[in-house]
Amino acid sequence: MSLEPPQRPPLRRWFKVPYSQKLECIILSEAHTSIIHWTESGCRPCAGPECLLCMSGTGRQARYTFLVLCQGEVGLLEFTETHYPKLAQLEAKYAGTLVGAILELRRAQPRKNARLIVNSLETSTPLITFGADEVKAVIDGDTQPLWKIPVAHNRDRIAVAAEEQRLGALL
Repeated sequence: MSLEPPQRPPLRRWFKVPYSQKLECIILSEAHTSIIHWTESGCRPCAGPECLLCMSGTGRQARYTFLVLCQGEVGLLEFTETHYPKLAQLEAKYAGTLVGAILELRRAQPRKNARLIVNSLETSTPLITFGADEVKAVIDGDTQPLWKIPVAHNRDRIAVAAEEQRLGALL
């Protein structure tokens, strides 16, 4: 008998907002919402209605993970429940979806755990189009190139991003 490696989805880069710079990104998917518990040994996923951590009173926190395009790369970006009011406000502004929204993220202060500030960079939800070597957005009728994608990687990345969005699978 020969062993075969388990089939896993491709690994994705997790984007972090730098301490002293801003990060611009385009949201490519709806949010994947998960509930986690903080324990002495770290972060643990909530097991649902019969969760022993919930029953023991261990604190819970919601996490919102999006597939995004940042700096010409497709990856994942996570927000905590402290960002929920701003994300919900933007979602309402863009007719119930953040897909296609262009966000600017920056830290309130230049340190690791400083509060994250989330701003929208446009007045209406753009229509995102993936070309052969770039991503474009149509904002208020005006087509604007957003990022150049390295030609050697774009077809795989766009295909994976489109498939993940279609299936609703972020991880």
